[in-house]
Amino acid sequence: MIVTAMVMCVLVGNACSGSADAPGGSVPRGNVVEGKDAVVLLPIFDGGEGGWCLMPVAAAGTNVCPSFHLPREFGPFDGPIITELWNSSVVSGRYDDTALVLTASDVAAVTFRGSAPIKTHADRLPDHLRAALVEIHGRKRIVNGIAFPAPLPRTRLIPISFGGKPMRDMRSPGPPLEFSVPSESWGGSRSVQGVCALRVEGGSPGLIYQGGSVMTVIGAHRDVRGQEFVDCIRRSYVQGGWPLEANILLSAARPGSTPPVLPLMRRLSRGSGIWIFGTGKEGRQVARRVRGGWLVVSGGRNLQQRLSMLSYLRAEVMAG
Repeated sequence: MIVTAMVMCVLVGNACSGSADAPGGSVPRGNVVEGKDAVVLLPIFDGGEGGWCLMPVAAAGTNVCPSFHLPREFGPFDGPIITELWNSSVVSGRYDDTALVLTASDVAAVTFRGSAPIKTHADRLPDHLRAALVEIHGRKRIVNGIAFPAPLPRTRLIPISFGGKPMRDMRSPGPPLEFSVPSESWGGSRSVQGVCALRVEGGSPGLIYQGGSVMTVIGAHRDVRGQEFVDCIRRSYVQGGWPLEANILLSAARPGSTPPVLPLMRRLSRGSGIWIFGTGKEGRQVARRVRGGWLVVSGGRNLQQRLSMLSYLRAEVMAG
């Protein structure tokens, strides 16, 4: 499974939730700045799971999805702020807070307690969504002269319109970022019949099958979060001691139709039918189109091992 974990807080001597002001101590406001990284929505890689994972671009391709099964207080909401996902860390004795913020298209910026507006951006997002990365450096509470991380803010950002005015934010519950569809899992080399199938053809020496999961019912999932994907099948392998994973991603709204290009995707070379997916020169995943979906290979020792695995795989999509 590529995306199952949720890392919410890295704290010392402090709970993750609560108001931004702690009883028995003072909480400096801190320096509020726009984060240098971009925010992106990526597909969730696990058979039978669909929707989006909200994360910084630098974390793309890792095993961690901060927004997977969001706590209720962080969203998703109807808007204007859809998700406000806070995380704390201690770096060289400095206490920092970071918020991944997903908003509706009419939000130009967000502020925290009267700070200068932090602009939202639409890059790499569906056309009706915007996002921002907000960083608060140096927030801490002083209790009896001892510094501790301040409790994380809880839905404290104020949305600002393109006209420069604060917007009313009702925080009413909205559709989730992620969803599940009927699926079945298995272990070892056997497989389960489902909506999609994967098989290995030709030579693939030393390949060990580790199991997987597959979507078992075809159905359209319609939401307000853009052109979502659903993972139709996941198969795990080990080759030469290196774990590999193959997935078929479908359009969630129209399973079996030709899905759009994935975020952070670029062609391996001009005219090539192979795409690199993720950050860095070699990316974290490789992909090619199959009838009705994307076949994606992750993991492995390097790009060459991922490409080799991709060439041996044959995909079948029963939807559409």
